[in-house]
Amino acid sequence: MKIYCLKIDLDEDKEFTETDMLMEYNSLRLKCVKNLERRHHIIYGDLLLQYVAYYERGIHPITIYHGRHGKPYIREGGCYNISHSGNWILCAYDELDVGVDIQPYVDCNADLAKHYFAEEESAYLAGLTGKEQIIYFTDTWTFKESYIKTNGLSIFDVKNDNFAVFRPNYFIPGDRIIQNKRYHFVRGFLEDYSWCAMGVHCFNDYKLTRLSKVELIQGVRDLHYRSLK
Repeated sequence: MKIYCLKIDLDEDKEFTETDMLMEYNSLRLKCVKNLERRHHIIYGDLLLQYVAYYERGIHPITIYHGRHGKPYIREGGCYNISHSGNWILCAYDELDVGVDIQPYVDCNADLAKHYFAEEESAYLAGLTGKEQIIYFTDTWTFKESYIKTNGLSIFDVKNDNFAVFRPNYFIPGDRIIQNKRYHFVRGFLEDYSWCAMGVHCFNDYKLTRLSKVELIQGVRDLHYRSLK
């Protein structure tokens, strides 16, 4: 599994203006989005996907299709998933279905836990306090979301299902049987954010690549230049 991450500065970044480098789908989406943070997520998520698809599989241009529950995929080969929250954007890429999620360690959302955590998860959460409670809640949520996104499901499909890994080993690949099927995952943190990447393809190792905004933009410029030759 390959995981790429990018940090953007929402307070200082000027909006990317080379929109002709974006996929048509996202160019059209931008016309309907006014929120600056959401626009940054769309723009840099698009560029990151183009970068990953080309430098991992040599695919350019790419066309995005959508399956069940809107799960996006590239018909030309390989599977990907993107997650963004605040200053961070992640893209996971593998040969088979994959999902990734990133969330900030901000608070423990008791209402979400009440509705979507299993009884065992809720009981464990209730026994924690302060920072430990926030960490457990967020790690559990990113785990659930990565599973949901791997399978193209919705949160309602897994309501009350027990997925939690009570003692997570950060940055160490693991596996878990869920609904009689084995899933492989790795979880970690970036500054004050929790992330989890999951897939059906067995991996004993993975690569986490952090790109700078300059590297990303230049890389996408280069691949567009090559396609014009």
